[in-house]
Amino acid sequence: MNKKYERIDRMVKLYLDKRIYSIESCMKAAYAFIENYYIFLEMDEKDIIVEIKKKDMSERITEEDIGEFYNELLNQSVREIVYKKTKNIREIIMARALHSECLSTGNVEDEIDDEGYKLENIAHDWFEVKNEERN
Repeated sequence: MNKKYERIDRMVKLYLDKRIYSIESCMKAAYAFIENYYIFLEMDEKDIIVEIKKKDMSERITEEDIGEFYNELLNQSVREIVYKKTKNIREIIMARALHSECLSTGNVEDEIDDEGYKLENIAHDWFEVKNEERN
């Protein structure tokens, strides 16, 4: 595989084909690196251009750093594919869960225990209750 990148002093510019990688996947991959790197994103007609520079100015970007970025980019791309392919099933699951919560199987008034909602049964000082339990 021919990785397209160029080194400029302590920075690396990656040229990522827009037909393969989405801007969302690139942004998510870049986000995973922001603790130790400065990341700059831009686009031209055919590529997403990612500039990577280490925050520690005494260090250079290594082949391992570039490989780690490509691995994270692949990870985020696969996550995006899975998200798109499972969108419908997630919507169905959410709709069924919310729908079953909205349905009432009986008379709501019969289900409410008025004794449980009297002020004297609710408004208690937590510390007093705990002290009474200990004694």
